[in-house]
This record gives sequence, structure tokens and C-alpha cells, in this order.
Amino acid sequence: MPKLVLPSLKYKKRFLKYQGEQYAKTYKDFGFTSENISKRFPYLLKLWSQHKKGQNLPKIWVPYTMFFLVAGYKYLGQTSVRHKLDKYLRKVGGHIGYEIAPDQRKKGYGTLILNLALRKAKKLGIDKILVTCSENNIGSKKIIEKNGGKFVGKNWDEKEKVFKLRFWIAIF
Repeated sequence: MPKLVLPSLKYKKRFLKYQGEQYAKTYKDFGFTSENISKRFPYLLKLWSQHKKGQNLPKIWVPYTMFFLVAGYKYLGQTSVRHKLDKYLRKVGGHIGYEIAPDQRKKGYGTLILNLALRKAKKLGIDKILVTCSENNIGSKKIIEKNGGKFVGKNWDEKEKVFKLRFWIAIF
């Protein structure tokens, strides 16, 4: 049965296969490049641990916890649960972001990862969770709705040049 775990070295190869380029860009301010991310993966694990505690965060980031969705030793996807919202996240980002490895999509893992991330958010004391998706991401919209998401509107994301649909999910 797939579950959420904190990132570790045992999932490095598969994570980097699907996410290496993206994360090299996201963490470029910490010295990551597409050429060195594999070698520096242990440092990325350390950063995620620090960021969870609110340490060593770039100015515009909020504390978050990164999780991998895994089945045994197989990496299936990842999710980040943001511990709070700032102005940008309240408008277009939300509390939870998730992604499933391309070869694992359309197998129900999107619905599962969001459900599990909602449980993690609840443990952090968040009982009303904002989740967003791009207007053209029909699959993600369905995943959010399956998890109880109530549509509340959309906002333009200047960074991604797309409308973001906004959903609130109440956790009891």
C-alpha cells in the first residue's frame, strides 16, 4: 500500500529521474544545478529538514514539509504541505502541492497523495486547507473535488501566466 514518507536517499534515483531538473531550478539559490543535483542530493534532504523547521528559508518561502509517495522502495510522487499561507499562497498557491511521476499517473495516486497530504496538514493543526490547480489541469481539478474541495473562485498567476482555480477543503 502506498504511503507518505519523509524523503531519503533510497528514493534518490527515481526522484531525480522525474524531478531533478525542476528541483535544480527551484533550489538554484542554494547552489543546485542540473549537473550537480545528484551529487548534492544529501544536501537537498538537509534543506527539506531545515525548511520543515522554518530554518534556512528564502525570504519569500514559508515553512513546509516535503513527503514522497512510495510503495516499498518505489518512488511514485511527492507532495509538500505548507504550514501556513502568505499573500501569494493565499491567492494562487495553497497549502498543498503534489505531483505524481509521469509513468504512475491515471492510477489513482493523485487522489491518494492529496488525501494523505490532507491528513498530514491536519496533524500540523490546519483544518481548513486551500488547494489550487491550473485552470487547464482537469485531472487535478477532479482529484481536489474527490477529496472534498469546494470551488471558491480563480485568480491569475502572473508567474505561471495561467488562472489558478481555488478550492477549500475542511478537515474534521
